[in-house]
Amino acid sequence: MIEGNCTTNLDEYKSATWPTSFVAVPRVGEFVRAQCGKQLKVVRVVHYDGTVPLSWPGETMPCKPKISVELNR
Repeated sequence: MIEGNCTTNLDEYKSATWPTSFVAVPRVGEFVRAQCGKQLKVVRVVHYDGTVPLSWPGETMPCKPKISVELNR
């Protein structure tokens, strides 16, 4: 499974519970469905490289790569 989060700037959809893991990376134009049944279209996918910055400049800690999925109508 691919870990990630969904975001939207549409107020009426912000309280919906969106998926936090995906079987595959969603493509732009596909739809993502919330637990309540509402669905929105994928407009952007951002991939994170699997590192988390630490307090020391230039130091990172490895973690699982993740995605951020932006949703809209």
